[in-house]
Amino acid sequence: MKGKGQLSLEYLILLAAALSAFALLLPLLNQTYETGLFALDCANAKSFANCLHQSSEELSMQADGSIKTLEASPVGEWVFSSMGKHLLLEVQGPSHSTKTFQIPFPKQEPAVNFSISQKTRISLSNKGGKVLLEYHQP
Repeated sequence: MKGKGQLSLEYLILLAAALSAFALLLPLLNQTYETGLFALDCANAKSFANCLHQSSEELSMQADGSIKTLEASPVGEWVFSSMGKHLLLEVQGPSHSTKTFQIPFPKQEPAVNFSISQKTRISLSNKGGKVLLEYHQP
């Protein structure tokens, strides 16, 4: 009888050691997961920024009243702002990390300042020779 009790105690000690090791690795795994999501969001934002730039270039050469609608699907938060003749797209990441993309805008200075964190439609329109940007959240 004495041997069975000691065997159970050894299994409990091994189980406690395994759980302790897992508890030490959990923050590292969480940080790796968040960094992976941030990298995915940055790649998504870069692709969207390229598409937005191409669309604004196309619209600047089209007739007045032309409209093009794009769909942005951020994983985290994207902040849009303007700086001179550039539109800035800043991707917010974990631990206050950010990645900024500059999108040249043709012929004028974009006047925007908004953020999105869910699927959003962004409309570009040519009005009076200027390309205007509007956003519509569902």
